[in-house]
Amino acid sequence: YLPDNYLCLNEKSEVTQTPGDALAVDGSGKPGSTCVYEDGVTVVNRNLIGDYAHCGDNGQVCNGTFTGAFYSPEYDGRYRPWYLNARDRQRPHWSDPYLYETGYIGMTHLHPVYNPSERGPIFAGVMAVDYKVEDFAHFLEKNYKDSGTMVAIIEDAEPHYLIGLSTGTLASVQYLASDPTQLCPTFVQYGSKDCISERRTIDQIGDSSLQDEAIKQAFHKHKEMGYPEELLFVKISEDVGADSFVSQATAFEPNQGLSNLKWRIITVSPAFEETNDTIMPGDPFFGVVLFLGFVGAVVCSSFFVYLYRKRSVRVIAYGDWRFTCAFVAGCGLLNVATFTLVGPNTDATCLVRMWFFHLLFVTALAPLFIKCWRMYMLTRPTYQRTTISNTQAALYTLPFILLQTTVLLIFTFVDPPKATEVFSTEDGFTRSIVCQANTPAFFIVEIVLEAGLVLVGCALAYLQRHMDEKFGESKQMLVAMYNIALVGVVVLVVISTADMYGSGEKLLLSIGILWGSVLSAASFVLPRIVQINRGQGLRRHNVSVSGDFSGPFSTASHEFSSSMRPSQIKTNSLAAISEDETADCKVPEQSAEFSAAASKP
Repeated sequence: YLPDNYLCLNEKSEVTQTPGDALAVDGSGKPGSTCVYEDGVTVVNRNLIGDYAHCGDNGQVCNGTFTGAFYSPEYDGRYRPWYLNARDRQRPHWSDPYLYETGYIGMTHLHPVYNPSERGPIFAGVMAVDYKVEDFAHFLEKNYKDSGTMVAIIEDAEPHYLIGLSTGTLASVQYLASDPTQLCPTFVQYGSKDCISERRTIDQIGDSSLQDEAIKQAFHKHKEMGYPEELLFVKISEDVGADSFVSQATAFEPNQGLSNLKWRIITVSPAFEETNDTIMPGDPFFGVVLFLGFVGAVVCSSFFVYLYRKRSVRVIAYGDWRFTCAFVAGCGLLNVATFTLVGPNTDATCLVRMWFFHLLFVTALAPLFIKCWRMYMLTRPTYQRTTISNTQAALYTLPFILLQTTVLLIFTFVDPPKATEVFSTEDGFTRSIVCQANTPAFFIVEIVLEAGLVLVGCALAYLQRHMDEKFGESKQMLVAMYNIALVGVVVLVVISTADMYGSGEKLLLSIGILWGSVLSAASFVLPRIVQINRGQGLRRHNVSVSGDFSGPFSTASHEFSSSMRPSQIKTNSLAAISEDETADCKVPEQSAEFSAAASKP
């Protein structure tokens, strides 16, 4: 039995014992050495032929056993476990990996040898071929180290010893014999009595590199799940954004029937990072989303400035300019929320997007809703006097904003949207990071709150569709409310039914915000711009109405009485006050008194 690293070889790789003919055993490969044992003194002088002899550990030189081997004079393979196992089993097989006397870890293919006789084959010995475990590691390292894919061969039985790793980590480790807590220096030759060799388990790797840690995590996840056939996603840590991998485990039993070996081949590859769920600088959508938000903010801001500067003009003053300005300003702020849609998905950005969009949406919608509600309350048929001042109406917007703020605060602490990793195997092995809450509770609450607000506002605007445009902006309120409802339905349906990435959803939401806010704001402003440019309704009367019709466009509040019969008032309509209708009413210099007692239909 001649391990290759025991042989004394010459320059032609021939076994030699001739003094001065052997290569130096220090690894330099220089010729001119004499074959000696590991003590460095005793010259190897073994016969080429002869009977085997077992020397034991008594220090005797077995001259009749081997030729050309320098490592130890006290070796007889017939007493090694591999030989005894092959003799007892009497069939070809692989041994379990074990420690060679040289310190290397290897395994041996064993084949019994027989001599023929008249009584049948007689056992004569064992032919053995050694394979170092390091050879598996060298093969894996050569083929996979620079590929990005990591491969490990691990024993299936506890404690899961390593067979080979493509990362270059050895399957064995050496400790100093004098201090087992210290690793041997790298220059100490394997098999030196100064060092003790031990096999490594899968749990003894991971500290050296990220790749080893990924292999260890992958193996334990496969084991925990019973080694499923499908691919598994593996993370180094629970932190969002930590390196993630896709892994597969394969059972391997070399030469089934000839060995009891059972290994697990663990393949680990980095998961592809999906970038379509975020809009980052350099993305085609990045500039588009910022442009949409900028245009919407600028246009709505321009509308607000125009309305505020023209607030003393009659057609704008009679149109309840305060709440119209508040709504248009809110539309401009809502477009600012578009800027939060760009950038990575983190816990912070997910929370900021939730607050910006939902709070600004209700902040913009509340003045429009109260505008519709107040006009409805003042024009509905009733025998009771209704008075709603500007201050009261402004205060009525606060409950909606406070309710939305409360909802946002609750879900910020109870179930906030967080950056969540989603793994998919549909288009390869991908990992994406999306903003996602643990439950759909927030989505349901917001649908009820915001959609309910829009639907009620649409109903109120519809009931006032026949109001005289000189006193209210029924048509504008109807267009604005229905436009917001339409945009919301379209965005929700498309996102729910279309197969879109997160970046596409963000782009669609940006378009929806621009469309809903600018068109709704324009429905109030553009008709007034046309009227003013045509010279219609430029002079403002200091008229305010209270009682059945309060002064939403006045600077003061007055109460009026009337002796007009209910039949003189059309239900859901207002008497039009214009410069050409002074015959039916007296307009004082500072105020006008009107009476209206609307009857029930």
